[in-house]
Amino acid sequence: MDGNKKFIYSSYNSSPIDSSLRKSLYENGQNPYAIILTFSDSRVVPEDIFYTGLGEIFVIRVAGNIVDDSILGSIQYAVDDLKVPLIMVMGHNKCSSVYSASNINGLSGYLEKTVKKIVPSYQKSKALGGSDSEINERAINFNTENSINTIKENEVVKKHISDNSVMVVGAKYDLETGKVMLLDK
Repeated sequence: MDGNKKFIYSSYNSSPIDSSLRKSLYENGQNPYAIILTFSDSRVVPEDIFYTGLGEIFVIRVAGNIVDDSILGSIQYAVDDLKVPLIMVMGHNKCSSVYSASNINGLSGYLEKTVKKIVPSYQKSKALGGSDSEINERAINFNTENSINTIKENEVVKKHISDNSVMVVGAKYDLETGKVMLLDK
């Protein structure tokens, strides 16, 4: 989280690419310390948000933070082969995928399939009441929780959690301030 503080308080947000580092990563392989599963959103760039360089974090981006077999395969690879000890599922405020879950009429194809997976989080949040903004922001957190639960149900991840070699956390990125807040579970 120290890298996020640097990002918030600095105008410099992109690590320079050092050719010797690139060569070392090529020759010795990668050794990331975290998996970041986050939304496919051009405003959410984990490498910059956490002020990291090449080889430091293993980033998986997908619309809606939806965990499917390909996402679980990527996580399994990072946990088993790369020995990554931390999985962070990071949502963000004002997420259009989650907002779309309030009304899926007019959506079609793969976008509709993706958003339908978010609908239960939206419905759970709506049942608690509040303004549209409150419902949507809470639904983002519920969606993150659902993704975390799906990851934790994976047998490989479950094994690593039980032997304390992997920890799974939820977080939310604030598009306006750049700050990442860990979510309570």
